[in-house]
Amino acid sequence: MDISTLSQEELQARCAYCHRVVGEDEECFGIGARARAELRGLLRAHEGQFFPLPMAGGRALIAIAVPEHAPARREGYDLYFKGCSEECMRTLRDELRRGLSGTA
Repeated sequence: MDISTLSQEELQARCAYCHRVVGEDEECFGIGARARAELRGLLRAHEGQFFPLPMAGGRALIAIAVPEHAPARREGYDLYFKGCSEECMRTLRDELRRGLSGTA
């Protein structure tokens, strides 16, 4: 699936890892992440928006660049991800540890 063509509403409705639509009445999970210093400037262009975050393995994650005023930012997170399951969140966390493709 090419998530780069999806609207903000469509991105917001999907799991960051598997891209499945998460229903409004379904349980969802979240995880925050800190960006490397060299990526923080790039994230400003996406602040408060969902966007595809390309990873080194070729997969794109759906991320939101945490706005400056958000509680997650005060907790030190630059990015936030929504998932449909604990399994997707574990896999997403592992993917983040492997690294970004170098583009945002």
